[in-house]
Amino acid sequence: MFGPIDLDAVDELRIRVAVSSAPDGPVLEVFLLDARLPPSATPFEESVYLKALEPVLHAHGPRPESCVVRLTRTHRSWAGAHGEAEISVGLSTAGGKTVDPGTREAVLTAFRDILRRVDLEAGHAPDHEEAVAEARLRVQEGFPDVDAASLLVTDEEHRASAGMWSVGLALPGASRFKVLLGCVDGSPGTSQVTRMPTNEVVDSVGTG
Repeated sequence: MFGPIDLDAVDELRIRVAVSSAPDGPVLEVFLLDARLPPSATPFEESVYLKALEPVLHAHGPRPESCVVRLTRTHRSWAGAHGEAEISVGLSTAGGKTVDPGTREAVLTAFRDILRRVDLEAGHAPDHEEAVAEARLRVQEGFPDVDAASLLVTDEEHRASAGMWSVGLALPGASRFKVLLGCVDGSPGTSQVTRMPTNEVVDSVGTG
């Protein structure tokens, strides 16, 4: 059954921050925040989230890093359809092959700010199989050129008290990733995917 589209209502929010070595260079690290938003009597506004993300653009001083900000919304007319919004930020390290700790901390701080502003529904804590499957999904979303289904689990750590999973995935000699689920203080729906050097040795870590 079809009905009128409510352009003010958003039920699902995704915020994505991708850091690359250059504006058109390979992605080094991807941060995600996925939120299922409760019903609200007021129209959804992206501006509050953009304000929280603004310090990320100035992590290295008053002049913004090379960046791109994209806003998208999807609304459907059929019954039960959810309004979806995505805010995507692309940053450049100006040639660096690793993400600056200041940039990383700025992103995590912005995500914490957003989590305080949004009344999120309680999330599900993944078990081992779910964590590995989610880690592969996050790699596939952040690095679409990689066949995530072919990646092997190289190491894993379950930080149960913190609500986090750390999962290493690799295609030997080709690609290697570290995925941290619950990267913002164990909050469900937050993740950090880092592309690692392929020649780096990994120690296997069991669950605890």
